[in-house]
Amino acid sequence: MAKAFDSDKAQDNGRKEQFQEKSMSFLDDLARMAGGVVNVASTLRGQIQEDVKVRVEEVAARMDLVPRQDLDDANTRITALVEKVDALEKRVNTLDKKTPAKKK
Repeated sequence: MAKAFDSDKAQDNGRKEQFQEKSMSFLDDLARMAGGVVNVASTLRGQIQEDVKVRVEEVAARMDLVPRQDLDDANTRITALVEKVDALEKRVNTLDKKTPAKKK
């Protein structure tokens, strides 16, 4: 009876080892698949971002939109021109006051 018990115990140990090996193999496969999914998702994310960027630029071009930097540059130039016009208007007004009116 002791031999039968030892034999059953050895079989149980063998089964446990096989189960553990299969479990480890399964987990290794699962980890590899998860790594592959992450890689694919990362690549897909980059492609989607690039596609969206291209589409937005195409729509902006069709709508005659300008880049922000161009708008900021134009606003800077306009401000400088307004300041020059104001200075010239003051100068003209000063000159008008200094110049006597001509009689006809």
